[in-house]
Amino acid sequence: MNNEKLIYRHVAELINRGIDDGRLNGRLPSERELATRYEVSRVTIRRALELLLEANIIHRLSRKGTFVGRGVVDADIPVRRRIGFFIFGSEPMTHYETVLIAGLSRRCSAAGYHLFIESFADNHDFKQRFGTVCRLEKPDLCLLTGAVSQGIAKFITASGIPVLLLEKFIVSELQSSYDSCCLDWYNWGYRAARYFIRHGYRRIALIAGAVTIMKNLEIAEGVKVAHEEDDLVRSKDLTLHCRTVTMQTGFDAVLRLMALEYPDAVIVGSSVLGSGVLFGAIQQPDDNTRPIITVGGRDNSKLNIYQLEYLSFDGDDAVKKCWRLLERRLKHPAAPVEVISPGWNF
Repeated sequence: MNNEKLIYRHVAELINRGIDDGRLNGRLPSERELATRYEVSRVTIRRALELLLEANIIHRLSRKGTFVGRGVVDADIPVRRRIGFFIFGSEPMTHYETVLIAGLSRRCSAAGYHLFIESFADNHDFKQRFGTVCRLEKPDLCLLTGAVSQGIAKFITASGIPVLLLEKFIVSELQSSYDSCCLDWYNWGYRAARYFIRHGYRRIALIAGAVTIMKNLEIAEGVKVAHEEDDLVRSKDLTLHCRTVTMQTGFDAVLRLMALEYPDAVIVGSSVLGSGVLFGAIQQPDDNTRPIITVGGRDNSKLNIYQLEYLSFDGDDAVKKCWRLLERRLKHPAAPVEVISPGWNF
């Protein structure tokens, strides 16, 4: 989370504490006075007050000022829904998360909802800050992604907030207890392998991330099943799992495969690994080139000299399905759990 966001949230919490302990009551001081008191800019004060207004901790009266407490609520004014997009862990945002944030932001804006993003380093960081987040802008629904634990999901739902997961989890209870709009990596591995098998390739290598991550286990299983349908037996040497996902590890992995006996085709379960694999493969003579399938975009035209295919998720479909789940849960809190996945396209 950036420093500016932390500052105005922190100031909002300080003002809220002043209200709770009676130091601030009745009409609040002006923005200029509050800025001087808390040693921040008036812009920061204004943003902090907006949070407190949305949380109904303070209210404004035309031409009179800002006052402590909830004002008179007009029944004709609809309640504004808040959607929290919660990211857990220190890893950078994935392409899937970025696409969902952009798409959901547009839909929330059109529907009069407010989408806000929070990132948490770990469970401890989450539990320290969750109370403040709820006091200032309690979400009506939370989208969870990243290193989410079963305890986090239970903690949020215990606060009366529905949860929608954006990733698959090894813990089956977690996956079956909450709505999910997650990428089906088993299907990705299966489709990539079937594509090559249909084109006559038989020695198909797989380079993926660590086996401790559900995504990589699913990819490997999909590739395995795709081979079994044609009674093809894969050598164990053709599957490599990299503990770290970097271009260097992808490059090293494809060199190891070359040392064994270069395969007919290569499936790479990460765009970062895919770049490294591609650079390694390009080092071979032209008569040894082999096709590669990876996940990602199509924006690097300089690398298209090689036989490279991208099997990517349908971004529009992902946003559409996630939005449908989100609205369904808000409108029908008791609806049964639903798990869906966006489609994959070459």
